[in-house]
Amino acid sequence: MIIRNSSVIRAAEPIWMHQREPARQRPSQPLDSLAVRLECGRGQVIYKEDTPVEYWYRVECGVARRFSAKSDGRRQIVDLLLPGDAFGFGVRGKHHFAVEAVIDGTVLALYPRSRV
Repeated sequence: MIIRNSSVIRAAEPIWMHQREPARQRPSQPLDSLAVRLECGRGQVIYKEDTPVEYWYRVECGVARRFSAKSDGRRQIVDLLLPGDAFGFGVRGKHHFAVEAVIDGTVLALYPRSRV
């Protein structure tokens, strides 16, 4: 619930909170045999907007950002992708946002869409 005052906005609950439990060992899953690991450097593009969906992705460690490129060159960050987050599913076979690594050593698991 948000309470509005003429000059102050107070939230009765946190508006956004992202807390993760400590990392646990994942049990082996059938999809893991299909995964290809990719280590990315800071700023490395994972995929661009309007490109075909060839892989689905999962962040194993590090951070990536999903963003929309504006015509004037600016970027609007849509969300941060943290370990355990899956992304890259697209709609109608195309990506509608771009994704790039935020920090060096970001590791992704890539799953070929045609085999999943």
